[in-house]
Amino acid sequence: MNRPPSTVAPDMDRLILHNLPKAMVAAKLRAMGLHVEVQKAYAHYDLLLNGTIRLALRTASPSTHQHRQQVGTRRYVYRYRGWSFNFHHHGRMDERYCDVFVCLPLISKRPNLRDAYVIPWEACSAKHFWLHDTRRPYGGKYAKYRGAWEQLAIKVRRPTDDQKARKRRGE
Repeated sequence: MNRPPSTVAPDMDRLILHNLPKAMVAAKLRAMGLHVEVQKAYAHYDLLLNGTIRLALRTASPSTHQHRQQVGTRRYVYRYRGWSFNFHHHGRMDERYCDVFVCLPLISKRPNLRDAYVIPWEACSAKHFWLHDTRRPYGGKYAKYRGAWEQLAIKVRRPTDDQKARKRRGE
């Protein structure tokens, strides 16, 4: 992504940075015909779709990652700009606490939902997703999930075994 410098206001706190995108995502999902319940701040997920799909929203402001390399006697330092999304809780992924992640890079003051990655839990094989800011479009493992909002409607129509079991238990 070839992007201008971030225009996200540095004085905005984390709640504000999260609540605006959460409201935008909820509005988009409602426009798709889904029933959306906003969850409490202490829940492990942000939105509950049609009473079955747990959606965790991950937002990230741009940050810089530094990489050092030495070749012979020469030392090189590379700085990469990008967005960092964590899937884990306290370094662990042992508890399935949601069904879908929506990773939204905060590129400007008004997030663009077309830049969001709608990633199912089953596709997450690592604790972390780093989205580089490059001139070329992202072509990594999660590229097929960019703007994949329609998969949520499909997921609601076909619940997984885990969702069926939770419904039987009354969760």
